[in-house]
Parts: sequence; C-alpha cells; structure tokens
Amino acid sequence: MPSNANGLAELGFTRSQLRAAFIYLFRGMQNSEFRQHFENGIAAKRKLDESGYVLLNCKLFAWAHARGHEPKSKDFGILPRDARFLRTLDLSFVGDYPAWSLPSFRRTIERQLFSPDMDVYIGKFISKKLRFLKSYGITRPDIANELRMAALYNMYRMYPMYKSELHIKNVAKRAIKNAGMDLIHSATKRSVPHLVKEQKDGFAFQATQLPLHSITAQKMLAQKTYEDKFDVTAAMTRLGVAYNKCTDRAKHFISLLMGQPDDEFSRFLGRKNEKVFSELDFDEYCVLVQSYLRITEAQKTRFFARIRRL
Repeated sequence: MPSNANGLAELGFTRSQLRAAFIYLFRGMQNSEFRQHFENGIAAKRKLDESGYVLLNCKLFAWAHARGHEPKSKDFGILPRDARFLRTLDLSFVGDYPAWSLPSFRRTIERQLFSPDMDVYIGKFISKKLRFLKSYGITRPDIANELRMAALYNMYRMYPMYKSELHIKNVAKRAIKNAGMDLIHSATKRSVPHLVKEQKDGFAFQATQLPLHSITAQKMLAQKTYEDKFDVTAAMTRLGVAYNKCTDRAKHFISLLMGQPDDEFSRFLGRKNEKVFSELDFDEYCVLVQSYLRITEAQKTRFFARIRRL
C-alpha cells in the first residue's frame, strides 16, 4: 500500500512544478532556481522537506527506473499514477550511482542511524557541545532524536549520490554536526527557549520504521542544507557528462572534498581522511585538501565558479 494516500497530488504542485521539484531533488537545479517556479518557493520547499513519500519512496522509484530497472509501484509504496509521472523524468544529468531497493536502503539507513558507532558519536557530541541544553528542560533523548532527524533528512536528500555505505555514514555524521551547531545557535537566542519541545508528535517519515518524533530539525535544515553551503556533491552532479571531461586532478579534488576514502591523502593527514571529513567543518577540511593538492585559494575560487556556471 502507498505510504501516502493522495500521493504527489498532496503537494498541490502543477505537473511542471513537480518536474522542477524532482530535478531539484536530484540536484540538477539550485535552490534559488527551484523557488522561481513557485509563488512561495520557501513553502514549496518545506512541503518537499516534510514528505517522506517524496524524499524516499518517489526518489528511489525514479532512480531505479532511470538506471534501467523495471520498478513496480507497489514495491516502492507509491501510487500507480505517480509511477507513471516518475517514469517521464529525464535524470540523465545525474552521475553513475547505484539504485537501491526500498527495503535495502531502509535497512542501511536504520543500521547507520542506530549503530553502536553512531550512538557513541552522538553521545560524545552531546556531552561535548550540547550539555547546556539541559537548562532549557531538554532531555538527552530529545537531543539525540533531533540529531538523528537531521541525519535522516540529509541521508534521504543525498540519494542516490552514494558510492559506498561509508559515504552514507559520513553524510549522516556531518549532518549531525551541522544540526548540533544549529541547535547551539538557535538555543542561545532568547526568542527560542522551546527549541525541541514543540511538536513532539509531529510528522514522521511514513515509509520507514524509525522512532522519529518531531520536525524541528527539518525546519531548521529547510533553508540550510548541503546545497545552501555550496555542496560539492551538487556541483559534481551539475557537471553531468562534462564531469568525465575534467582533468584527473579536478576529479581527485572533487572526490576528496566529498570525503571519499583515499589512502595517499590519509597518509598525508596521518589518519583516515574520511574520519577527518566527518569531524571538521567543510572550510577547514577544504584547506587540508588544498594543501595536499597544492591548490591555491584563487584556483579553488575559479574552479567553483566554473562549476556553478555549468
């Protein structure tokens, strides 16, 4: 059975707006361009952010079809009429990434979100950075749920741009760190003393079996996701076929900025680069990559500018 009774119709988008929405979700369109298709672009983006049906079920079905499989709507929990629409999408601009079945991807997400390693990571982050939130009457489980919500949103949002399960874990950890810093920023404002307590039984991703309890993290991330901080993965996706024409050095630069494991870079750092990627802010990590590849700030700026124009 579909996880959303009205399917894509519940969004209230026109067909052309739906098409723009999925091009945006597959990172073929920037946030500002997406908003131009709507009278209220922020509200439209919020609808997408709050729909597990769109972010999980529909994206997985659309990508499975784009990769040449013959997915069945019932296997992905979507309406037949939505399946017909999703089959019309041209996703040829997306890179070479594998398609996941709904059960397989869901198991992977659950395994990463609730692994002992993730429990330790979240626990240490809360102890080190977020202990002061207890003064607002916020419990440790509340905080952990907010951080997992942020990770879940970004794990869904990044699909299908994963080369490995390790990459999925790195995305989750970076999202947790970013969301934690947002919590700190928001909680230190006098106007937001009730940060996590509101909407305790709000929206949950219906296609998963995860114990999610609120949408506060989603709301915080609605205007501050990877693409709003200049997501290098989005840049690579925008390159599309042109990416294959990049020099090996340019490809290497992008790969390292994505946090892909690299033995030589790890030796340069003295530890695994994917761990450094998950621990540092993007700007800090980028400086290390530039130092390793001997790329100047001016060269980096010109390179990013060329990618944005593609």
